[in-house]
Amino acid sequence: MKETLIPLDLIFFDQNGQLLEIHHNLQPCEITVCKTYTNKKPAQYALELPAGTAKRLGIKKGTDFTIIKSD
Repeated sequence: MKETLIPLDLIFFDQNGQLLEIHHNLQPCEITVCKTYTNKKPAQYALELPAGTAKRLGIKKGTDFTIIKSD
C-alpha cells in the first residue's frame, strides 16, 4: 500500500462474488519494501474501502455481493 494516503479495508472476492477474505484497517506503507496482503483462496477481485467501512456496513465472510461487469 505504498503511497496510499489513508488506512484501508481490503476485501477479496472470487469470480462469483463470494467474499473470501477481509483485511481491516491496513495502514499506509512508509518504507521502500511494503508488506503484501493475500488470502488463502485465489481471488478474482479486490475492493479497497476507507478503514472501518467494512465493519460499519456489516461486511463479513458470508456477505453476498453481486459483481456487475461493464463493457
